Amino acid sequence: MAEVQVKFDAPANVGGQLLENAKPAAANVEDITSSVASQATTAESPNEYAYVAITSSGGAVWAKIAAVPVAAAGDQHLIADGQTRFFGGLAAGDKVAVIDV
Repeated sequence: MAEVQVKFDAPANVGGQLLENAKPAAANVEDITSSVASQATTAESPNEYAYVAITSSGGAVWAKIAAVPVAAAGDQHLIADGQTRFFGGLAAGDKVAVIDV
């Protein structure tokens, strides 16, 4: 079981560099607890320009990104304990589901 933070946001353009936004909209940040069953966010990608940052603490998880995601072992993205991974190429309305490794 891990605590997983999922943050959907658009990058900030600072001097031509894209940086993680320091103040994402609260509605686009969600903390969920993983388990042996798939757990999905209610937070979602606001548009196709957004990225998602997924951080796992307390264990590794598999993460699935889709409009109606169902996470499964070995399917899509492995997030190690203590790791944050960033993903782009989202569609508006995409959500994240996680499941324990």
